[in-house]
Amino acid sequence: MKFPDEGHLWQLLGILHHRASDFAGASEALETATLLMPLESATRWALADCQARLGRAELAWQLYRHLAGDDAFCRDLARREPT
Repeated sequence: MKFPDEGHLWQLLGILHHRASDFAGASEALETATLLMPLESATRWALADCQARLGRAELAWQLYRHLAGDDAFCRDLARREPT
């Protein structure tokens, strides 16, 4: 990557990998982003989802529990239309 210290670019790369069902690539990019900046709530959910799909249940559980305590994330989730 041309700008390795840009957390927002790592976050975007992780989301793109997640949407392409490349959960290992997404996890790696999102973990790099977490070292550079605080992740947005939706991105933290994507990271938790990656961990769960990669068989890292304990880490996924910890991330999901942390998200459950995020009032802004819970309000945003409640406003979303079911898919």
